[in-house]
Amino acid sequence: MAAHKRLHDGFEQDPDQPEKKRMERSVSFSTVIREAMVMKQVQSVFLVLEPLLRRVVQEEIQAGLLVPLFGDFPPDGREDWTTGEFARGVVKERAGKRPLLTGDVGLTMRDGRAVVNDLQFTDNSSWVRCRKFRIGARVMPGSYEGGRVAEAMTDAFNVRDHRGELYRKHYPPALTDDVWRLEKIGKEGAFHRKLRQNGVETVQEFVRMLTVRPEILRAIMGDGMTDRMWEVTTSHAKTCDAGDKVYAYAGHGATVYVNSLCQLVRLEFAGVECAAQQLSRDQKAYVHRLYVEAFEQRHSLQEAEPLPAAMLLHASSSSNSLPMLQNAAPVAPPPLPATPLWFQGNQELDLQIVDELSGGQGNFGFQMFQSNFS
Repeated sequence: MAAHKRLHDGFEQDPDQPEKKRMERSVSFSTVIREAMVMKQVQSVFLVLEPLLRRVVQEEIQAGLLVPLFGDFPPDGREDWTTGEFARGVVKERAGKRPLLTGDVGLTMRDGRAVVNDLQFTDNSSWVRCRKFRIGARVMPGSYEGGRVAEAMTDAFNVRDHRGELYRKHYPPALTDDVWRLEKIGKEGAFHRKLRQNGVETVQEFVRMLTVRPEILRAIMGDGMTDRMWEVTTSHAKTCDAGDKVYAYAGHGATVYVNSLCQLVRLEFAGVECAAQQLSRDQKAYVHRLYVEAFEQRHSLQEAEPLPAAMLLHASSSSNSLPMLQNAAPVAPPPLPATPLWFQGNQELDLQIVDELSGGQGNFGFQMFQSNFS
């Protein structure tokens, strides 16, 4: 045994032999494959869990609240503040009014985001000291356990009252605008009520009457509208665009063409284009009568083909006088028919044509005297 022990010791100390000669059990191929598959499955699980874990972290703060802030918060222009300072910066609604900020003020975060579909201020910002608001976002108390999450806020902005938009004047006014869109005529005011009672509800009707019957329109407005106010209102009304539509009104041997504002744009006698300065006194009176009738029948006039710009008279809404056709051919208009032009039946009327001068422009009116009715 001693010799065997010495031999064994000598064998272990032989420098030519490896230090460890004991054979080990080799790992089977199936074990290697199994372990590789397990590792791959673990990695796959991690890949699947990663977005879920990330979402859990992001949704850890999932309850938020939007609040209105003073526009000059934070104080002194600082970029940091305490929770107490933020709370003192929240704007409270005025007494007797609804909450200042309504809508989707409570938020739930999804993937680190929150969508706001409806958010409204119920009051303007003109009554606070800085005249501006901010919208702040903070974590809802009790919805999160952990360190403090800093509040966020928007830039400062003005909040204006939409009531001003509802009563805003239009420049220029449109044909279909309510008449209170004109200067000096307030919605539901005295002038608006007077005009509405007389059937003048749109800017188009106002300008039509201003064009053909300005004296009646002035009487409707009454003494409450000063001459200065009248000038402002009518000047604003005259900026209305008449558009391209043209309407025809025919009498015996003559046709007048007017635009959407009842402004005379063309004149024909027996189908021939004429200039107003070529007409005789009686013919001017007759044309003026047709012009007034066209105004009275304005809601049933027949629309005509649009006229080229070169064929249009220089329409003016400042007077109901007949404008001059600058480029009309010098054609002598035919004489008036011998038969009565605008009266039916056997009634006989004596007509007296009265020239009225207003502002240097001639306006043609009529005085009618009854005689010899059969």
